[in-house]
Amino acid sequence: MVMEPHNWALLAYTLASLAIAVVLVSVIRRGRAVGVTVGVLPLLVTLGLVYDNLLLTFGTSWGESRALELASYPRYLLHALFTPLLVVFAARVAHRWDVRGFRGRNSLTIWTAITVAIIALALSGEIGMHLTPVTTDGVLSYKHLDGAPPFPEIATIVALLVIGALMLRHARWPWVLVGAAQMFVAAGAAASNAIITNLGEVLLLAAMTATAHEAVRRALPAAETDRPAPAEPAPTDAVRSAR
Repeated sequence: MVMEPHNWALLAYTLASLAIAVVLVSVIRRGRAVGVTVGVLPLLVTLGLVYDNLLLTFGTSWGESRALELASYPRYLLHALFTPLLVVFAARVAHRWDVRGFRGRNSLTIWTAITVAIIALALSGEIGMHLTPVTTDGVLSYKHLDGAPPFPEIATIVALLVIGALMLRHARWPWVLVGAAQMFVAAGAAASNAIITNLGEVLLLAAMTATAHEAVRRALPAAETDRPAPAEPAPTDAVRSAR
């Protein structure tokens, strides 16, 4: 197989996605000690992106085939199921950081309901989908060409922009907003170009990984403060006799 420049770019995205997954696993393991497990949500999205990038990297070498078509269906299903979970992830972190508008449990319920609605909308758009082979900038993939605007993707990014703006203002954390903003620009400028959109997704997940790491880091001092002080050792016989 001769690797073209676009194949190398997609392979780099695959390796970057795998690196993000490894970091998230480490963050989740550290977070368990302080009760912070929100990293599981971006990990699910990252695993879906790894699959997506692998398929795009080597799909051209398969050529138009039934095997590549069948392997492409999970791309859309994983995207529909997992990507909106980033909204719940960002909302839960905002809740932990006591961001205004996220302090009560009702706010988490509302954002969870919004996420469920986005997932339902995304899945409804994939029912009965027919995939068509399309080659764009040398990248062969099977696409769902239904002509409808990607409302679930737009809703997800807009929700992240809103949450990210509030996190920047009230928690001084800019990366959710930055990650969502660059994804919005990348998807809007080159929605049909996998090289650009997948780069945007990698950067978005890098921002979410940094956020998960920060959530664990901010929880550590509180956990250490709540930890009971070690008991003083009982005096030895020599100390008792000295008294």
